[in-house]
Amino acid sequence: MCRMLLALGTIDAAPLIEGAILMAKDQIRLHERNKDSGLGTFPHKDGWGMAYLTPKKTWTIYKSTLPISEDPNANLLKSIHTTALLIHVRKASSGAISKENTHPFREHLLQGEEAIFCHNGTIHDTIFFSSQFTPQGTTDTERLFYSILTDTEKKPSLLAAIQDNIARYKNYTGINTIFLTPTQSIITIKTKTAPQYFSMSYLQNAQQLIISSDPLPTIPTAQWKTLTPGRVIHINNASR
Repeated sequence: MCRMLLALGTIDAAPLIEGAILMAKDQIRLHERNKDSGLGTFPHKDGWGMAYLTPKKTWTIYKSTLPISEDPNANLLKSIHTTALLIHVRKASSGAISKENTHPFREHLLQGEEAIFCHNGTIHDTIFFSSQFTPQGTTDTERLFYSILTDTEKKPSLLAAIQDNIARYKNYTGINTIFLTPTQSIITIKTKTAPQYFSMSYLQNAQQLIISSDPLPTIPTAQWKTLTPGRVIHINNASR
């Protein structure tokens, strides 16, 4: 189980990192995982990762096995300004706490673009992928990423590869994913359990588009809207 966010546009990392800290501490909203015990009782403290796009259109990735609220580097990263940023905070359900199991994961597409991937949920089905990929960790997320990349070789588009791949799984809690390249973003929201927990929220204004597991109170004037499970969102990053 995890919390994650994607921001596109004119992006200041500080309020997003501060919001991710609140998400990791389970301080934002009630859902199926904490409604009986209250806010703060379902924290995500098993590491975190952040990816952001450089002016040269390459990805810089930072990962830590520390909780985001306890990592001093989180404060240093608040100074980042970018056009695309992804943050993932982890609650381990598949794989031990390690950098190899910390999201996001990175790989190149056949077209040469560098792709970034993260996931919220757990897939219990066997995930098949090409032998050209060698997982560095033990998560279902890394295998799901490689399975999607395998399917891009025989599908007409990245969107088709993602949709067809995710439709294949029958035994899962949730398959919320963010697949990000310098030019496009594809977000899936899918759940078999806890539809409130697996719902996502979005904010769009003239400066930015943010899609997040929780609405972020660190952007206080935002008019957040809910994305219910079942959605697949495809974004052209340049025209978002």
